[in-house]
Amino acid sequence: MNLDISVTEVVEIFKEIQEQPEKLFEMIRFDIRETACLCASPRRGDQTQ
Repeated sequence: MNLDISVTEVVEIFKEIQEQPEKLFEMIRFDIRETACLCASPRRGDQTQ
């Protein structure tokens, strides 16, 4: 798994957390759901016979 994020995106995320700390849990929940969907879906080329 490769994570690509720019410095600008990180700064924006930190600003958002500082302004609205309660949104941090919402962000974490969304990320967990997204990651779980990626892990649960079959990847191309991973088919075993």
